[in-house]
Amino acid sequence: MVDEVRRTTAPLVFFVDDNFVSDPEGAKELCRELVPLGRRWVSQASIDAAHDEELLALMARSGCQGSWSGSRR
Repeated sequence: MVDEVRRTTAPLVFFVDDNFVSDPEGAKELCRELVPLGRRWVSQASIDAAHDEELLALMARSGCQGSWSGSRR
């Protein structure tokens, strides 16, 4: 996935995933790999991400511009 991000010329990457943070450790690893690329990205994520400050910080550092939970009440 990181190689694809590296190769794209799109100004913003959209990770099409129903829940980017469903595997928090995997999401952290991906974010760490994205940091040096300096790319901007968005995805969908559950509110569970808000309970993990390390994950939120890594998402921000890696270029996350926002995520949408899809939940409406």
